[in-house]
Amino acid sequence: MWFQKCLVCGLKRLCLQFATGSAALRTGVFHLLFNLVSVTVGIIFAPQLVQLAQAISGGGGVGREVANARI
Repeated sequence: MWFQKCLVCGLKRLCLQFATGSAALRTGVFHLLFNLVSVTVGIIFAPQLVQLAQAISGGGGVGREVANARI
């Protein structure tokens, strides 16, 4: 769901850039691509983050795992 919101927001920004000029359009395209790559990398490495958070927490419960994952 949040991926769709990110994509829709990026596409809206990209459409708004058409009216402003080529430099703004390049910036909008770069911003959209950067967000898509960031989300893709985050999805790929999510299982490793979960394992790391569980290893660091040492059985301290879900709250501690969430806190360690946010670091």
